[in-house]
Amino acid sequence: EAAREAARAAAEAAEEPLNPHDVEIRFEDYHDEDTQIQVIMDLVDNELSEPYNIFTYRYFVNNWPNLTFLAWHGDKCVGVIICKLDHHKSGTYRGYVAMLVVIKRYRKLGLGRELVRRCLTVMQREGADECMLEVECNNEGALRLYQSLGFIRDKRLEKYYLNGHDAFRMKLRFKKPCPWREPQEDDGIFKAGLEFLEKEKEKTRRRMEERSELAEAIRNMDLGKEDVGEEDQTLGLGLWRDGPLWLQYPGKYDPPKPEESSSPS
Repeated sequence: EAAREAARAAAEAAEEPLNPHDVEIRFEDYHDEDTQIQVIMDLVDNELSEPYNIFTYRYFVNNWPNLTFLAWHGDKCVGVIICKLDHHKSGTYRGYVAMLVVIKRYRKLGLGRELVRRCLTVMQREGADECMLEVECNNEGALRLYQSLGFIRDKRLEKYYLNGHDAFRMKLRFKKPCPWREPQEDDGIFKAGLEFLEKEKEKTRRRMEERSELAEAIRNMDLGKEDVGEEDQTLGLGLWRDGPLWLQYPGKYDPPKPEESSSPS
C-alpha cells in the first residue's frame, strides 16, 4: 500500500500542471460493462482506501446504471460517481452515494460537485425522499462539498472504515421542486476553469446579499415597524441558496410588545 501511494505521488508530480482554461470534461452514463467497468474499478482502487470486488461494482452499476456517471478529459477517465436508489426499511425512498472519485490533479475545478448534482437530479426526478452517504471525518474537502449541497451530519460512526477511521453519515432531504438546474441539450460538456469559478463567486455574492436583506427584514419585525408586510410575518420567510437549504420561521410572527414603564409613585 505504501509503495503504491509513493508511485502514485511520483506520477502526479511528474505531470504538467493543468491550465483551467483548457479543461473540457465529457460526461457519460454507464451502459457497457466491457468498456467501462474495468475503468471504474481501476480509478476507485487507485483513489479510495476501501477495497471493493467486482461483484460490488456490478451490484450498483447493473441495478442503477442511470446513477453512475463517468467524467473524461480526452481519453482519460478522471472522475466517477456510483449511487443507488431504493426503498429503505424506514419507509423512505432513499438515494445513496456509494462512491465518488476525482483524480487529485482534477480537484478544485467543480468536477466533484457536478458529478454529485447529476445524481441528485436523477434521484429527485424519480421521486426520492432523501439521500445518504458516509464520508471520513478527516476528509475536509468532501465534507465542505456535501455541506454546500445541503447535506447535514446525521451521526458519527466510529472505526467505520477498514483503515480504522471514523465516518460521518450525512443526509439530504429533498424538497420540491427540484433545486438543481435541468440538464441542457449540450450538457455533455462541462467547462471548468476560471469562468466556472467566477460564476460560483457571483452566486456566493448574491446569497450574501439575500442574507443581508433577510436580516434587515427580521430586524424590522423585532423593532415592530409598521411597514413590515403580512407576508414577511408568516411562513413565507425563507432563504434560498444553490441547494435545498431553507432558513424558515414557522408559524405567525408576533413582534415583541414594548415593556410597560412603571410610573414613579
